Amino acid sequence: MKEKHGEIDSETDTIDIDVVSEVRTAFMMAALLLRDTDDAYKFADGNRITRNAKFEFLLADVGHHWKYKQWLFRFLSYISATLTERESKEYIWNCTCNTAGGQGRNIPNDNLVELNVQAVKKKVQSQGANATFTSARKAAMSIKTQNNIRDNLLNQSGCKPSGKRKPEVVKLSDIRAIANACLKGNLFVVEPRRQLDSFTNFKNFFERIDATKLYKWLNEQEKKIKTETIC
Repeated sequence: MKEKHGEIDSETDTIDIDVVSEVRTAFMMAALLLRDTDDAYKFADGNRITRNAKFEFLLADVGHHWKYKQWLFRFLSYISATLTERESKEYIWNCTCNTAGGQGRNIPNDNLVELNVQAVKKKVQSQGANATFTSARKAAMSIKTQNNIRDNLLNQSGCKPSGKRKPEVVKLSDIRAIANACLKGNLFVVEPRRQLDSFTNFKNFFERIDATKLYKWLNEQEKKIKTETIC
């Protein structure tokens, strides 16, 4: 670099960068990843869920979200190494569940677990002082059967579930307001030397990854998986 371009002035090189553009790009990367993941779960697209999990794993590492990082690593390791080829495909394409029917209305299995937990809690709380371990276990075991009976009755009778649906949120006006604000702030253009007081020494998410520490952590997790699998 020195032979072809001479000495590099680090201060001038930093000033010529449009920090506003860098922040905008980083935000859009994270926002679009979140939006695409949400859409992938709604349509039960296992390939997209798996692909996005690789980027989310790196973001969890940068953000020090250790539990999400651990879960995402296990998710990817099950698919690529731990499970058989058939089990891996089943795992990928069974990440979601459809409880209401209809295209694009799937929810992650984690959300389904939370719904079932809340249903069990309501049944146990209704028992008051009579609640015991045995009664709580019966409540948990009976929820699926009760839901199946309800669904069968609704299908046979042709009735629809009671209750009002929440109206669809009209996002068009919000999108226009956000777009107009971005246009007024010249966020869609690149202007060298623009700075932001709120983001000093800003770097893109993936530029902040410490590869050495990440590889060390991955090696430790690999050893744990081998030990747990053997046991």
